[in-house]
Amino acid sequence: MKITSYTLLPFGAGFLAYTDSEVDNWIMTKGVILMDKHLYENVIQGTYGMKVMDFSDEMAAGIRDDVDHLRRNFWKDVCHSEYGTKRLRKAYMMAYYPYYVEPMRQVMEDWVLPGMRAYYNDLKLSFFSAGPCPEMVGVLEALKGKVQHRRLGVQVHDLEFGWTDLQELSWHICMKVGLCSVTDSLLHVII
Repeated sequence: MKITSYTLLPFGAGFLAYTDSEVDNWIMTKGVILMDKHLYENVIQGTYGMKVMDFSDEMAAGIRDDVDHLRRNFWKDVCHSEYGTKRLRKAYMMAYYPYYVEPMRQVMEDWVLPGMRAYYNDLKLSFFSAGPCPEMVGVLEALKGKVQHRRLGVQVHDLEFGWTDLQELSWHICMKVGLCSVTDSLLHVII
């Protein structure tokens, strides 16, 4: 059997490749969607500018080392963040980004949406200490089809200005999957 379409799902510091039908079946069998099955592919493409299947062995090993280095920072009594380096910001995208989308979507659906109106002229969202802002994807996934708005404005606040390009990637992922439109706006606020 020739596999022409695949999905990458996280496994440790690497990925497992499945056919799209295997993933669809797995999601339906378990009855819960853990994350958008194409989220990792969009994050990898946006972060590294290529598909994971195009990585050289050396590049994949370097990314794996960066993810390991990043995770080891959290094993210490005092975590020293090195998000000022582009290499470790990219490692963050691989290690943590997708895991923050689904919990935020679930919190929105369970606790926030029930108290919101069905329509807003201007819907304004702010994210603080946002890093690359995966929470924006989860919030907009939860709002889609449930809360209508004429215009969306998103403000992303962070001390580290180096996240700006990856915040833009989050925005483009939202645009790509129809969670926001060209009339909506993203504003970066460096605090």
